Amino acid sequence: MKIIRLFLLLVSFLLVINTASAITTYGEFQNGLSSININDGDQVYFDFALFSINPLIKYNVKMYDINTNLVKTFVDSTSSNNLVSDRYFITQADYINNARYSIIIDGTDAVNDADSTILTLQIGRGFNNAPILNLIGNKQIDEGQLLQFTITATDQDNDSLTLTTNALPQGAVFTDNNDGTGSFTWMPSFTQSGTYNVRFTASDGQFADFEDIIITVNDITANNFPNVIINAPQQNEAVSGIYDIIWTATDPDQPANTLDMMIEYTYNGYPWQALETGQDNNDGTFTWDTAGLSNANDYTLRVTAIDDQGNPAIDTVLFTLDNQFTPNINIIAPVENEVISGMYNILWQATDSDQNPQTLDIKIEYRDPDNSNNRILSRVLNLFGIALTHWITLEDSQDNNDGALLWDTTQILNANYQLRIIATDDDGNTATGFINLFSVNNIIPQTNNNPVITSVPITNSAIYQQYNYDVEAFDPDNDLLTYSLTMSPLGMNIDVSTGLILWIPTTIGDYNVVVRVSDNNGGFADQAFIINVLTQGITVFGRERHDFMISNVILKQDNNDLSVLVHLDNNGNREEELDIIITDAGTGKIIKQKFDLDIHQGTWRFIPLKNIEKGRHIIKVEAISKAFKSSRYGYIYIN
Repeated sequence: MKIIRLFLLLVSFLLVINTASAITTYGEFQNGLSSININDGDQVYFDFALFSINPLIKYNVKMYDINTNLVKTFVDSTSSNNLVSDRYFITQADYINNARYSIIIDGTDAVNDADSTILTLQIGRGFNNAPILNLIGNKQIDEGQLLQFTITATDQDNDSLTLTTNALPQGAVFTDNNDGTGSFTWMPSFTQSGTYNVRFTASDGQFADFEDIIITVNDITANNFPNVIINAPQQNEAVSGIYDIIWTATDPDQPANTLDMMIEYTYNGYPWQALETGQDNNDGTFTWDTAGLSNANDYTLRVTAIDDQGNPAIDTVLFTLDNQFTPNINIIAPVENEVISGMYNILWQATDSDQNPQTLDIKIEYRDPDNSNNRILSRVLNLFGIALTHWITLEDSQDNNDGALLWDTTQILNANYQLRIIATDDDGNTATGFINLFSVNNIIPQTNNNPVITSVPITNSAIYQQYNYDVEAFDPDNDLLTYSLTMSPLGMNIDVSTGLILWIPTTIGDYNVVVRVSDNNGGFADQAFIINVLTQGITVFGRERHDFMISNVILKQDNNDLSVLVHLDNNGNREEELDIIITDAGTGKIIKQKFDLDIHQGTWRFIPLKNIEKGRHIIKVEAISKAFKSSRYGYIYIN
């Protein structure tokens, strides 16, 4: 697979803002999740990425069965880049039916920061895990108000879940969306104040999880929403100069002049700009000086009326702004929803009534408004509160109104974009043309890369003892690899699918071996080595290996407390003495526990955080020994 180019943006952007403080790993299957269930015989792929501001990055991606036996090594390498990413396929040759596997993405950078991510692959039915119903929490609503919320449940086996409820209040509706989510909707009448106990259940047909919640309906007097209508401007009206915005706003429950009014406008994808906000300011008119604003044909006016209970009413209208002695601009190409590629001519026409059009200053910008093609990049950057929706300038000069710009679109990613062209006259007046949506779709040429052998050969053996060498290789294009021997001693064999070499030497001496790995597209890699066969066996001493990880973190609210469930796995060959550290990033609260983790042990640890504050919490969980470190993050909203 070709390296995902969107991660190049991540490297440059995070290096500039210097927001990352440790190595970060990420992975997902083709369904966008960290777990997937497939049938026997199916093929599945996964994407992974590692990022650190402190390269070198040592990383490996390996597949283990449920008994922690190594099944396959996808890659085991070192990179001097800040970012490593790739895609690998898992085929029927890699698994057996009715089994579960873990794909572990593990990385360590130059300052020994470490991180890992675990993906779970279930083949067939296997054994069954109970579903998990995510926290719902108690609800409170006033009579006459609409209560809507969505419940969600997950199943580690990707079983089809059934969501149900009992004892619904009269008029309430619960819908199982058949995708692990359910929708609750209820508008209690003005005779339904009180408390209601409702149980929500998620079942996979064998096991179930449930939560009992209390819905409290407050007894209030009936309240009606206000009404608002924009009288001027009319739809698509041309506005200029000093202009009176006129509206009518009323409310059945209070005097009209006590309504709070908010007048706003937007154009060309800019954020909403407030013209007036206030209390008891419903006088029906606002005088607007439009001079100095940019002429454009896609202005939207929004008038909002809010009553004393906070109920809003909104009306909007589209209009154009066309001030005299201000430039006008029309984008000719591209047009809305056009698909462009290669070398493309952006065309426009800009005029001005009181100066030579050629002397207008032109600024041309584009942006990807939603990062639609950068799914993994957006998820990583969202952890830092960063959005990549800034405008990128193609041209910004003086007296450059020549009506055309040749744009090499092959230098940007295929995606949906917006285009903005601003014309400025000598008095500083502007006009803006705007294309809300066009697409770049360039054909990316495909090339074949040779596979790479990553394993180190075993070059010593003993007579009459079995020789084993498991050849490990990867292909940058994720092609299916086959293994062969182009030179080998008599009796030596290699598994064409796995690369495992088996041989029992019967004569002392040196033997030449050449292994070839082919990608079936003309690419190959050779590894040549000599095996020295001795008369006596070779003693191989074991090396101490520290390999533990935090494989899962579950956060659940328990009244005013937060329960942190941490799953730890020890895949190394040494018992680990661990410090478990829980940090609430928002409040700085830290909880520490000591714990001994046996070899090949997988276990859950329960750690409570008392008196947690309401709001969004980012919880960091660290497991630290004298020689190794693993960490994961969790997110929860406490209500």
